Amino acid sequence: MSDSWRLFIGLPLPPAPAARCEEWLAPHRAAHPEARWLPAEVLHVTLVFLGPVPPARVRLLCEAIGRVATRASPIHVELGQGGGRARRGDDGVAWLEVGRGATEITRLARSLEAAVGWRSGPHSAGELPHVTVARRASSRLIADLAGAGGAGASIGWRVDSVVLQRSHLGGAGARYEPVHVVPLGGSVASPGPTLLDGSASGS
Repeated sequence: MSDSWRLFIGLPLPPAPAARCEEWLAPHRAAHPEARWLPAEVLHVTLVFLGPVPPARVRLLCEAIGRVATRASPIHVELGQGGGRARRGDDGVAWLEVGRGATEITRLARSLEAAVGWRSGPHSAGELPHVTVARRASSRLIADLAGAGGAGASIGWRVDSVVLQRSHLGGAGARYEPVHVVPLGGSVASPGPTLLDGSASGS
């Protein structure tokens, strides 16, 4: 599988709400420096995690995503309650759940899963739309986020496209590369598809 691309379909946070999210999380970052906090530029909602995919299948994936996106409408999203998934030791995942727009994102995620023939896990956007903010999270960090109240309307944005992303793993964390950007039904057109010739780009 070394030639495969590690892919997911997601909703990247635009710069302004990503910066507000980082600002809202600042006290938690200071209180829990042991966690691996994700930088603002990589924050996103994962709709469908695909994992390793042969490059030859990328074009078919893009076509399937396009069929779903053209039938969907833009979504107004606001982040809400903090939470996460605790694991043994301090290897949990912390996130901010989607408040407003969660129903629409769940519907979109399930439609995409059906279109690409993939079923995500129980903590996917098809079940619980969220933005992962930290890994190596302790149970205490997750509890602190859950008890802090919702992020609220101060962290909101209009989702007008879905993005097929390629994940490059490295020692400093994952780097995400957009492979294909598809506007939702009534949206202004987003940048066109890239990397559809099956050739790798980046590291």
